[in-house]
Amino acid sequence: ILMDTGVEASTDTEHVRTYFSLDLLGDYGKSIKRERDYYRNIEDIIRKYSQRIESISDKASLYFHDSADYNGYFENSKLKDHKDILIKTIAVYDDKSIHNVDLLFTTEGIVPVIKKSIRNTMFYVLLMDAKLKNRLASENKVRVIVTGANTVNNRLIDTIVSDLQPMFNEIGEIQIHKWIEEEREHKKENTSVVI
Repeated sequence: ILMDTGVEASTDTEHVRTYFSLDLLGDYGKSIKRERDYYRNIEDIIRKYSQRIESISDKASLYFHDSADYNGYFENSKLKDHKDILIKTIAVYDDKSIHNVDLLFTTEGIVPVIKKSIRNTMFYVLLMDAKLKNRLASENKVRVIVTGANTVNNRLIDTIVSDLQPMFNEIGEIQIHKWIEEEREHKKENTSVVI
């Protein structure tokens, strides 16, 4: 807390100002800033493709985290107890058709919600075009090691992923660079990115 000079400090509460910056937190502040920038970059890409996403079905809507519909989706669904998913979710594709296949666009990937059943996250980097992913790995001298399944046996999701391939390529590239940066900060050498 910094105080203006020239006035008795004990009686001058009007002139007290608090100065705070993420720089004061050192490496932790840099990490917070990186996460915030990462979130915004993904959000910007999803917004760029929002018309394409909304055109997938005329019985679906896309809600971003800053809308009342987004909050309503989480309050009125099976997901209201899943705060871990809520805090990572940037946008919701709410399918009101008979298929009822919703998609949560999170900071990690898409989380399918099929007939109110939550499925595993499909990481953006794994939804990328394989050639692009391999080129990025080669350019950055890393190996991308994939563990676990990244598919859902659902034709509609396969179609959506195919239709949104350019978006997943853009977000996947950001995800790869973020992971590489984080790994190199810890190891300071050539690395493997394990997913």
